[in-house]
Amino acid sequence: VVSFLHTVLLCDKLDFSTALVVCPLNTALNWMNEFEKWQEGLKDDEKLEVSELATVKRPQERSYMLQRWQEDGGVMIIGYEMYRNLAQGRNVKSRKLKEIFNKALVDPDHCMVNFIKENLLGSIKEFRNRFINPIQNGQCADSTMVDVRVMKKRAHILYEMLAGCVQRKDYTALTKFLPPKHEYVLAVRMTPIQCKLYQYYLDHLTGVGNSNEGGRGKAGAKLFQDFQMLSRIWTHPWCLQLDYISKENKGYFDEDSMDEFIASDSDETSMSLSSDDYTKKKKTKGKRGKKDSSSSGSGSDNDVEVIKVWNSRSRGGGEGNVDDTGNNPSVSLKLEECKATSSSNPSSPAPDWYKDFVTDADAEVLEHSGKMVLLFEILRMAEEIGDKVQSLISLDLIEDFLELASREKTEDKDKPLIYKGEGKWLRNIDYYRLDGSTTAQSRKKWAEEFNDETNVR
Repeated sequence: VVSFLHTVLLCDKLDFSTALVVCPLNTALNWMNEFEKWQEGLKDDEKLEVSELATVKRPQERSYMLQRWQEDGGVMIIGYEMYRNLAQGRNVKSRKLKEIFNKALVDPDHCMVNFIKENLLGSIKEFRNRFINPIQNGQCADSTMVDVRVMKKRAHILYEMLAGCVQRKDYTALTKFLPPKHEYVLAVRMTPIQCKLYQYYLDHLTGVGNSNEGGRGKAGAKLFQDFQMLSRIWTHPWCLQLDYISKENKGYFDEDSMDEFIASDSDETSMSLSSDDYTKKKKTKGKRGKKDSSSSGSGSDNDVEVIKVWNSRSRGGGEGNVDDTGNNPSVSLKLEECKATSSSNPSSPAPDWYKDFVTDADAEVLEHSGKMVLLFEILRMAEEIGDKVQSLISLDLIEDFLELASREKTEDKDKPLIYKGEGKWLRNIDYYRLDGSTTAQSRKKWAEEFNDETNVR
């Protein structure tokens, strides 16, 4: 591709000055590296000007780079998602703007085929009427049998028309050129504490073990939620606490946003406001809809409903915010019903349900997880033979244990060490952490250092 673009763009007899490379976002810098590597040693007038938008964050800078690319020529490297946003207006919310996008922008499929074989699909209007609209019309949930039949017919005709000029290839075309890959699956037995947590969750929080006693009764009703929770258990019990801390730091359990709806001890004066004062206060806070304007005190049905909904999702401590409910038997009755519903609902487990099983001391007990014990044994064996390891287990947990292992080496304790190898584990020296927050530059740099055979650490 690099040789082809270099030849086409620098040829005087061809009227081409710009080329757009659309690739996965995490490979954009690899494309830049390839162009730099293959153009190394060439004169300035023999080199292509190569730019990329993956590391450019400000829209003004992106616009400037695109304008300069159009004026000066060269190669522009862009990610799939950004290309879809620019070419099709994928993230545009306004209906009016979407209509403008549809009128102004070309269809990428039609444009690509028209570039290869001109007028094969006709004009863009003909292409939409003959293929796009009938095919999309037959893919709707309420499409009739006639719509589906027309869709299949149009899709088959389009496939046959493109058979002579469009080659469809999947990953099997590359398998003969790629080195063989061997995968081994190891079944790891859970530890006793993991078995207790696992069984408790199944019996009390999924409805599997008590379907005849008011549980959900359907094991697949919340499959993905249960899978996430159980995966933390079989990784290491401390992952449950790490997830709790992460949500707490993000304000997941913060109830301050409901202070203006739920009366508290400090709000007794506001509960006794006169109607005139209440009207003034409501004006200062802004409009809240017709329901709020009809609310007048602690006995309001709307207030009861708000409290009821909040208690059903409470993370603890929500009941203490209700004031003067004893004076109103109807309110007290509804609140008691709400509490009973909340406590007996297995689909809304308390966020700290595991704390009867997991203590702070378990954070440094590697043996609570057979997976972590196996991982550290693999790390030790990899260190002995000079190999490298990639892991997808909980990154926070692995980092905690690697830090603990390095600290044990420094403190030189008499107790058995977590890591039996000789070396220490220092971040960005002995290991790298790549997640969704890793920048493209850091990802490229760390990948090169990790794949460097001369780097033995």
